[in-house]
Amino acid sequence: MPAKKSNLIGKAKNWMQELKTMFVKRLDEKEEDESVIWRKLIVGISGTFGLKIAFTLFSLIYTFLLARILLTAQYGTFVYAKNWINLLLVLAIFGFAPLLVREVAAYKVSSSWSLMHGLIKWTHKYVLLFSVGLSVMTILVFLAINRALDSLFYTLLIALILLPVVTSIRLKKAVMQGLHRVVKGQMPEMIVLPVSFIILICLSYLFFRDSLNSIWAMSLYVFSSLLALTLASFQLKKYLPDKAKNALPQTKPNIWLLSALPLVIVDGAFVINSRADILILGGLKGSYWTGVYAIPCHVAGLITFILIAVNYALGPTISQLWASGNISKLQKMITKSARLAFFFRCPSPFALFYSANGYYPFSAQIIPRV
Repeated sequence: MPAKKSNLIGKAKNWMQELKTMFVKRLDEKEEDESVIWRKLIVGISGTFGLKIAFTLFSLIYTFLLARILLTAQYGTFVYAKNWINLLLVLAIFGFAPLLVREVAAYKVSSSWSLMHGLIKWTHKYVLLFSVGLSVMTILVFLAINRALDSLFYTLLIALILLPVVTSIRLKKAVMQGLHRVVKGQMPEMIVLPVSFIILICLSYLFFRDSLNSIWAMSLYVFSSLLALTLASFQLKKYLPDKAKNALPQTKPNIWLLSALPLVIVDGAFVINSRADILILGGLKGSYWTGVYAIPCHVAGLITFILIAVNYALGPTISQLWASGNISKLQKMITKSARLAFFFRCPSPFALFYSANGYYPFSAQIIPRV
């Protein structure tokens, strides 16, 4: 009897030791997982913030070049057509970009490779067809409203080529974001596109100085977008997991459409809020004042940099933690990220306000031609 009792006590001690070892190991894994998540988040935020600064700098450079090379009315026509494309992009993408970020991250956690493959393939096909149809419809509506075949019509006609191109870039960027390749996924649109556009503007000015107008400018922008699309396609092919590439695509179109509907409403409200002023001004006052007004809008966008950086980096992490059921860690991460965004965003308006005396002379030099 004492021997059996000692054996039971020995087994109980072994079980307790195993449980303790498993518990400690699990805690270490949680700490390691949390540190890895925070490291990815910090890299994503800092990388996105740097890319936004570079993108704004390049945007100001090509804005300055276009404003100096083109007449103000021609530059206003370019800006007006480009903002219409940005508005139509919301309808063309139909909320599938944020849906891809969320679902790709969730499918990666659950190893649902067939659904990931099916979602990527289905969204690209749907958005391509819809964007082409939307472009044709826009041309018909514009011709019905304004039959004058002026520079605005031809600039908008060329700009509509951007619709399927930019939608494809945005979808590929969303997939890369869902795969936690946040910084690399943004490089085609934020680095390749503006840099190639600046180079093309300079080359065109050297060889075709007297014939440059809004139509030329929009054609160069379309070509730059095609270069960005080429890099985005190469990145997606490189970083998409082999398991997703080789899996048979499985689709859930009804579920995905219902999920995308509220996202397109949110995206539409954001774009309308940020673009409606230029579109209304262009409709009321014409291309000249649109070109003048567009300059300070670029500078005012600096205020939202840190918020956009946090959102880009945090999006796939939220989806991953939600899919894995780790609600406490999710709440902790959202709280810290919100505080981080608030802390770094507060000084931005004051910095712009106190630097206004230095900005206005620069703005006056950007658009001197009438």
